[in-house]
Amino acid sequence: MRAAGGGVDGRQVLGDAGHPDRSDSGHVPEAEDRYALAGHPDSTGQPNRTLSHPVHSSSIVRSFAPHEAESTTELHRILERDMPGQPGTEREQSYLPAMGKHWLLPLYDPLTRLAGVGRIHGQLLDRADLRHGQRILEIGCGTGNLLRALGRRQPDVDAVGIDPDPIALRRARRKAVRAGLPIRYERAFATDLPLPADSFDRVLSAFMLHHLAEDGRTPALREVGRVLRPGGELHVVDIDGTPPERGAGRVHRDARVAGSLPERVLAALADAGLTNVTENGRGRAWFGRIVFYRAEARRGG
Repeated sequence: MRAAGGGVDGRQVLGDAGHPDRSDSGHVPEAEDRYALAGHPDSTGQPNRTLSHPVHSSSIVRSFAPHEAESTTELHRILERDMPGQPGTEREQSYLPAMGKHWLLPLYDPLTRLAGVGRIHGQLLDRADLRHGQRILEIGCGTGNLLRALGRRQPDVDAVGIDPDPIALRRARRKAVRAGLPIRYERAFATDLPLPADSFDRVLSAFMLHHLAEDGRTPALREVGRVLRPGGELHVVDIDGTPPERGAGRVHRDARVAGSLPERVLAALADAGLTNVTENGRGRAWFGRIVFYRAEARRGG
């Protein structure tokens, strides 16, 4: 993680100048990045679990599986560099990759595209009331599709994305370079943001909260409240894990998805000290029902 400046509450604070990963020239071989189409991803949890979201179709995953080897070498190299206990590692917590396993990451963008996640990203941005010159943070940015969509709408905003997955971040940086967007991506966990207080106008989160364990949700949202400016807004979209009525649909088998209940999310937002907490929309996607949430940072005085 690139850092500059002093600490904030014991944190290393990220510098203001963003740039692509110095290990990347911006050139992406076709075979390495052919799946970078459009989608979104992840946050914390235990690694190597089954698919948690937003894709649940094993048949689609199997149809793409033969292409896995095209990026395996790169993934292994990065994983070895960042394995816990290895020299130079920055990883201090475990996390759940976007597709449940690192080697499945090349499938994430095409599958989320098929699932219509880009349309949902647009709905989230519509609700966020974004304005020229604002500072925007996305927690759990994954491969960078939400902020890329934001950059196309509002090219003059200052956008930062954080995610614990270095492999997803490399893809996000490459896509930003190709699109000519000055988006900064940094490796960090939502529960410990290396960012100064009162520094963002909006925080966005798309299909990330359900990746957090129950006891990690409120601490992450407290961090959101800390980095938001007074009156700044958090806008979230996530899976609705509410069990369907008998015969009306399938029950989510993943415990974290099943625990993504609107009443729990609203309670966590309030417990984190955010104000004007509300559910501001529902919808349906190929992978199930979704809910939009909105909350504000406390105003001074």
